[in-house]
Amino acid sequence: MNKNFLIKKNGSTLVELLVSIALFLVVITIVVGGFTRGLKTNRQLLATIAVNSNISFMIEKMSREMRTGSGFQVLNPGEISFANSQGEEITYKLMGKSIYRKVDLNPAQQVTDDSVSVELFTFDIIDFFNLSPYSPRIRLFLGIRPTGASSGVKTIFIQTTVSSRNFLP
Repeated sequence: MNKNFLIKKNGSTLVELLVSIALFLVVITIVVGGFTRGLKTNRQLLATIAVNSNISFMIEKMSREMRTGSGFQVLNPGEISFANSQGEEITYKLMGKSIYRKVDLNPAQQVTDDSVSVELFTFDIIDFFNLSPYSPRIRLFLGIRPTGASSGVKTIFIQTTVSSRNFLP
């Protein structure tokens, strides 16, 4: 009998080594891809939260002025003008990708942050000519999205209605 037949050989072949390296690389690629996707999603989520916060503040500020305003006029598709409770002429206007607020003849001031890209900003005034005993209602249509590194986020559309509280005597 041949004694070499009974001797156990320890070690692995070249094929087993290549298969284990390939499996290791596939697992590492999946893990790194998932991690980078998670980072991108987190960055987009934080940008969307920042845009939502900024736009909520802007809409609340506009609504407060519109509730006590009068003489509403849509000048252009992205521009509305009215008189506030102090008699000042207020104009909200879309210039570029930002919303600006102008008081009387003073220079316009930016209301939205630079991280916000305003894609749509239009108004619709219901009962503009005071044909009914009710105060006019202003519908605001907004399309917003974050700018910069988070450009993969789709445009968020918002519609809200503000009712003026200047009741007729």
